[in-house]
Formats: sequence, structure tokens, C-alpha cells
Amino acid sequence: MATRNIVPRADGEGQLGTAEKKWGEVNTNSINVADTSYPVIPTLIYSGFRRVPALDEPIGVVLVQPGGGAGIWDRVDLAGNPITVPPGYFSSRPEYQLNVTNIDSQSMVNIDKFHYARMSLPAGPYAGKQAWFINKTAFSGSEVHPAFLNNVGAEIDTFWVGAYEAFADGSTKAGSQNNKPPLVSIDFPTMVSRCSARNAS
Repeated sequence: MATRNIVPRADGEGQLGTAEKKWGEVNTNSINVADTSYPVIPTLIYSGFRRVPALDEPIGVVLVQPGGGAGIWDRVDLAGNPITVPPGYFSSRPEYQLNVTNIDSQSMVNIDKFHYARMSLPAGPYAGKQAWFINKTAFSGSEVHPAFLNNVGAEIDTFWVGAYEAFADGSTKAGSQNNKPPLVSIDFPTMVSRCSARNAS
């Protein structure tokens, strides 16, 4: 028995067709070509005008939509307006400046004090959503980041972290120097004591 063609070779053949050959028949309940009421998928990220913020004003990130792993985030200013940042912007902001300093013959990265705040956005396309802000200096509703409070709660201006993985310096101190094998096979309390010993003065 002959099988009917799916793509017709001549007019009137097959169940489906092409632009060049006419369809023999189409089996369907209805085709409504006038209906343009397709479901609208909301745009989660604001697509309007964005300004570049000044280097000394607070900038933040807002959680636009949770889920899907890390969620969907956008950058905003304190008023809730979405902002844009050009290439090189963050490397020019003072709170992102990281410098390697030599202390006690160790390569250390200094991190300077900055302020932060978590707040609900007062206005803008993300009004009411939670946002997190940082800035080099204090701003309305902000506080010093806890990393810059010492063990008695007093503010410190800078702290240092090793530029390299800790290595055994031949004493009871952890070291931070280039081209050194990392310190391994050591329990956590002993590592803490070695880092504390390096922290003297």
C-alpha cells in the first residue's frame, strides 16, 4: 500500500505543505489568526533611563526576584532609581581600593573602612524591595561594616589580610609571601594561633 507524502510533490498531496505546494488538507479544530492577545511576560529588570552614579555616593544592589540559584539583581541608588556603571567604575571608587602593603616582611592586602546599610527602597520601579548599600563614608541609615569593629566594639580604620595563602615561616607564625607552599595538615585552632602570633604589633 502506498504511503501518502508528508511534504507534497504536487498540489493536493500530503497532510502538510510548503509555500510552493498547496496543502491537500489541514486537520484542526480552528485557527484564529485575528487573536493577538498573547500572554504578557513581565520584564523583571528595569529597561528605562539609567544614570552613572558619582564615585562618592552610596550605591546598592536590590533583589528583584528570588529563586533560580542567586536570584535576579539590579543596581540602584538610595532613591531606588536603577543605575548603570561603566567599565572601570568600581576600580575608581575609594571603598574598592585594595593595596598590597609589606608588614613584618609579609605581603598583606589592606582593606579600608566603609559603611553599609540594608533598607527597603522608598520609590522607583523596585519600591518596597530590599536593597544593600555601601559607601566609603557614612550616609543616612548606615553603619560601619562589622569587619571594622575590634573585639571591644571600637572602630578601626583598616585591617589587613594575607595576599597569599598562609605558609609555615619556620616559627609559630603564619606567613604571607609569594612562591611559598601553603600551610597544610594543620588543625583550625593551631592555624588561628599562628595567625594571631603574626598579628602582634
